[in-house]
Amino acid sequence: MQVTLEKASPLLERKTNAQSFEKLPKGYLPYEDFEKKFSLGATSTEQYHSKTMHLSQVTHRSLQEGLGLLLDVDEEVVDGLRSIIPFIHKYSPILEKKIDMGGRVILVGSGSSGRAVIDLAAKCNEKFPNQKVIGVIAGGGSAFVRAREGFEDSEEEGRNALKEYHLQPHDIVIFVSASGSSTFNEGGAHYAAERGAYVLYFYNSKNIPERTQQLFKRQNNPVIPLCVDIGPPAIAGSTRLQAATLAIAGLGALLVTTLYSLNNEADLAANYAELLVSNIQRVNALIRNNLAGIANIVLKEKEIFSNPASNFRQIRDITEQGYVTILASKDCIREALIDATETSPTFSTNPIRREFELHKKRAEFQAYMVGIPDNKEAWEALLGREISSKEELHELNQFRLSANAAGLNAFQKRPVGKGNLLIGVAKLDDDVPASIELVLTFSEAMHQDGEGSVILICRNKLTDGQKNDWIFHKVSILAIEEVPEDGIGITETIALKQVLNLISNGSMLLMNKVLGNQMIDVRASNQKLIDRCLRLTKENVKQCKLSDKELYHTIVHVNELMKSSNENGIYTPAIVKIVLTMLNLNKTLPDFEEVIVSLRAKQELLD
Repeated sequence: MQVTLEKASPLLERKTNAQSFEKLPKGYLPYEDFEKKFSLGATSTEQYHSKTMHLSQVTHRSLQEGLGLLLDVDEEVVDGLRSIIPFIHKYSPILEKKIDMGGRVILVGSGSSGRAVIDLAAKCNEKFPNQKVIGVIAGGGSAFVRAREGFEDSEEEGRNALKEYHLQPHDIVIFVSASGSSTFNEGGAHYAAERGAYVLYFYNSKNIPERTQQLFKRQNNPVIPLCVDIGPPAIAGSTRLQAATLAIAGLGALLVTTLYSLNNEADLAANYAELLVSNIQRVNALIRNNLAGIANIVLKEKEIFSNPASNFRQIRDITEQGYVTILASKDCIREALIDATETSPTFSTNPIRREFELHKKRAEFQAYMVGIPDNKEAWEALLGREISSKEELHELNQFRLSANAAGLNAFQKRPVGKGNLLIGVAKLDDDVPASIELVLTFSEAMHQDGEGSVILICRNKLTDGQKNDWIFHKVSILAIEEVPEDGIGITETIALKQVLNLISNGSMLLMNKVLGNQMIDVRASNQKLIDRCLRLTKENVKQCKLSDKELYHTIVHVNELMKSSNENGIYTPAIVKIVLTMLNLNKTLPDFEEVIVSLRAKQELLD
């Protein structure tokens, strides 16, 4: 798609708003500082994958073919994992020695990378309780469910997040960022290096900002780069996809190899990475064999969101329709929430709400844990650690996580009847049947005539009894059977993550949230995403005579108008769509509402 612009937009020409337009709202960097720190167009994660250039068009023509393209790119993670094996052989003995001296492993990340390290830390501590692996996410534990604005862009917050650990030279701190551009990581890595810790940085782009390169050029205790570039993601900029999968697999292989060796299991340590490579290849084949079943769930989501009675393009809850709710057992909740949480900024849907945000529209995607009635216990299961701080518990309790917990945004108040979709998620090992709690909770909810599907990750074939538990409640089953195990659960996590990614990506593609393989509905909620909005606008306009600085100011002011409209109960399409339409129709900021009406009349299609 190209929008032709015959002449420069008059956005800056009207004297009535020129002065206010030139002045940036509070909280935004001057363009010169923004360009210096957050011009990320050269990173591999922001490029466009050749296999998916026409992803949205293909998906609208053939959903299963579009899902196949997404899976094609998922399969490239295997080559990335293979390329990590030399790193493992080199650094695992060093990590082992430092841990043996009493050192801790601290994993740090923002956004999807932060959720990945929390998951890895929890898995390692469950399997190897004698060693201490700590996961740190920008914004604290509640950021697993909803990113906290400002933390990911703050070098100071990166430093502050590590101060409580009183780092020592035998500690190991590993930072993770798909693009290698996290300001939070930058501050934390400098702090950890200054404290004398052994610091590594895992990232997926050959091209990184100069500020990140300075970490590797430090005169004292330089940070060690671990760059594994697997190329662009299936949807440009969507690091929740292949990059996050590689972080789970690659860092998981490094950590598990080290911990097996420390526990005198040399054979398992020597072969773990190769086992994971083989397992992920097997998982990809299993998922490909189940694309038809995955497509059925995608179509259910699309039907729910596109229903005229749905709240999908509303700013408030007008009806009780248009929601996808995931019920997950304890061992699936992190994967379920990683997908549900990351869908919001990627596709400009609503984030999971805090308890006091009842006046705002519910999140389109939300996940709850079954089997643990207490909200505190549910959070401890999610984060894989005890919660002792009253301040942290207060922040976490703003989000209802347990399906049994009461509250304004509790599962009991979540619409799951007609016009909504309820998805159950469980992992079945050799001996344990489908979670009784999940079956019972699902059964009660399905009495309300909603749509229901269940996703099962199974080590063996489903028994007739397991199938009947669900068929009895008229629930369709998507079972990924004979998933190989690896001793810690990374293979099953990747299997479930990729299935959930395919479903949410597929439904958002059908809802016109992607153009080709461009994340056209992205939110401008942090500096990295503002940069992406700027580039997406430029790439889809011919002959735009606005300078980059003028376009930056345009995006910033439109973003503020969107916030104001949303607070006043007026739904707005995504920022890139608004700015492109303004440029195409030769409109100005005072024409903001007219542009919104025009986009909604076209169902937000950019033709």
